[in-house]
Amino acid sequence: MEDSNNFFIKWINGKHILQVKSLENFKQTKELLIKCNTKFYTYTSKSEKPITLLLKDLNNSYEVKEILKELRSLNISDIEFQKVIRFSTNRSN
Repeated sequence: MEDSNNFFIKWINGKHILQVKSLENFKQTKELLIKCNTKFYTYTSKSEKPITLLLKDLNNSYEVKEILKELRSLNISDIEFQKVIRFSTNRSN
């Protein structure tokens, strides 16, 4: 990152916050921080986050392959399907 217009640094609550203007700059900055063995944390960019869908009220007898086939027939590709079951916690009672 040669051009200083590609990023800026803020000081918030005793921490440096580095913000970059493009995904390419983000990746370059992340690689540099790793290479320099610098501790940091980051978030997944919106463009790289998968879209999550929750299908409710499905009968428990369905097959995962059936659901995937149906979703693909709707031109929903590059998907992953996970079957989840209802659970309760002390807070949900």
